[in-house]
Amino acid sequence: LSSCYRAIVLWREVVESNKKLKRAAQKVLGRWHNQTISHAFVQWCDNAAEEAKLRFAAAGVVSRMLNGCLVRCLLTWKEEVQKTQMLARIVMRIQLSSCYRAIVLWREVVESNKKL
Repeated sequence: LSSCYRAIVLWREVVESNKKLKRAAQKVLGRWHNQTISHAFVQWCDNAAEEAKLRFAAAGVVSRMLNGCLVRCLLTWKEEVQKTQMLARIVMRIQLSSCYRAIVLWREVVESNKKL
């Protein structure tokens, strides 16, 4: 019995030792795996942050371009309104001077008709 007992104890020690080695190997492999994954994750985070910065910068450029276009459009519109107002004043003056001349001519005709 004693040799059988020693064999069983030895077998249990071997099994426990194999379990410990397997767990240690799994930990080492897990760390290597996690390091690889964490390295990839860190690179992904860096790329995502860089892409966000570039997207923000591009949005700023586009915004400035659109604002510049909008400003040019508004300035052009303002110039056209000013031209239209100026032309309206000129036309009114011409019309008023024509009316005035017509009234003066009418008065002259009335005065000349009174003298006859």
